Amino acid sequence: MQTLSECLGEELYSETIENSVINIGFGEKLKEIFKKEKIKLAFLGASITCGYSPNPDEEGICYVDYLKEMLEQTGKKVDARNYAVSGTNCFVGLMITQLMVKDFAPDIIFLEYAINEESYAIGLEKFESLVRMSLKLDNSPVVIPVSMFDREGYSCEGYMLHFAKMYGVPMTGFYESVYNKLIKTGRLPLEVYTEDKGHPHPDGHKFIAKAIMRTIERSIHENMPDLPLPEPMTPARFENFHLLDIEKSLVGVEPYDYNQSPFKSCWKKVQNGNPLFLETDIECSQILVMYVKGNTSKFAVTNVISDGEKAGGFSGHSLFGWNNPWFDLVMSEDEKKMRHIRFETEKGDENKELYIFAVAYC
Repeated sequence: MQTLSECLGEELYSETIENSVINIGFGEKLKEIFKKEKIKLAFLGASITCGYSPNPDEEGICYVDYLKEMLEQTGKKVDARNYAVSGTNCFVGLMITQLMVKDFAPDIIFLEYAINEESYAIGLEKFESLVRMSLKLDNSPVVIPVSMFDREGYSCEGYMLHFAKMYGVPMTGFYESVYNKLIKTGRLPLEVYTEDKGHPHPDGHKFIAKAIMRTIERSIHENMPDLPLPEPMTPARFENFHLLDIEKSLVGVEPYDYNQSPFKSCWKKVQNGNPLFLETDIECSQILVMYVKGNTSKFAVTNVISDGEKAGGFSGHSLFGWNNPWFDLVMSEDEKKMRHIRFETEKGDENKELYIFAVAYC
């Protein structure tokens, strides 16, 4: 199979890398970061960042590893941590930022959710909330969105670029530079880049890493100043959510060895015939839950009860679930107030399976 550079030629290949740098920013901060002996990188995203491939020989080969190698070739020590979870969107990124990324305190956070995120209001709000949450971490990291595309041309690059410009963050994007300019015009056969829904071949991952590296280089070279944090465009409800002390709130559960990266464990409902799963008093208007979805009916439907009335819920059963972590907004009310919250399985589901990682509220 041809590589991208063989198919495009060196001149067009290099031009496309330049065209994939779709915003630059935080040059002053990046310059300071690259003066350090050791750089810490955090990668949030979905299956592309996981290195998923339909070809078993290519599984796990990812732009994360190529970028780490490129940076190490400059003489830097690099601690690169991959927090990606296949099939997920910015809700999972928000939760992982609170659960894991915050304590790691990375210098740079990469966000890859353009294929799995919604292209309507809630998607914009989740993405802006994640950008704001990341920028507001105690160590003030640089945030770099990375936008991909699927084989049908779906991508949220457009509005993600709007937010990148609004917040002055660097961004690397491939929808316009690769899909529109090369694949749609026939200059690049789709199969040279991907043979499935949009997961790149290893050569495509290397190209992505080169474009990200070029985004960093240009941001530093042009010495872009940091912008002050603007007022949000969306409600950005999720930028300041709180994690519930889940161990004190869960009822009738036992630890479960989940052991799928980046999660090692979660909580499993004991099959004791009792519908109650969680009970707490919190001041909130929104509740978000990270749990496990599976594609069989053995997974329970759970109702969220607020002050004795059903206010939302979630189902662990999905045709597209594969025992994967998922994250949902399970209750959304207009008024923020003190509430007595209960999670209860639906009648008849008391002994079905229910697994939970975390609960957040705001």
